[in-house]
Amino acid sequence: MRLPLLLLAAVSIPLDAQRQQQPELGVRSAPVLEQNGMRFRDLNKNGRLDVYEDWRKTPAVRARDLVA
Repeated sequence: MRLPLLLLAAVSIPLDAQRQQQPELGVRSAPVLEQNGMRFRDLNKNGRLDVYEDWRKTPAVRARDLVA
């Protein structure tokens, strides 16, 4: 029951607030991509920024891309 509550909390963050600030990326094994001064984890290590790796996108958009 706690997982849906956590997801609702993440989705309720205003989109503008998500996009304004670069999050701190904790990277252990995934390479980091840089694009326009922003950093992203290259989770599938393909050398390009995929939609689900883009923290600026909404959780729903990222999940839809990842499932597809």
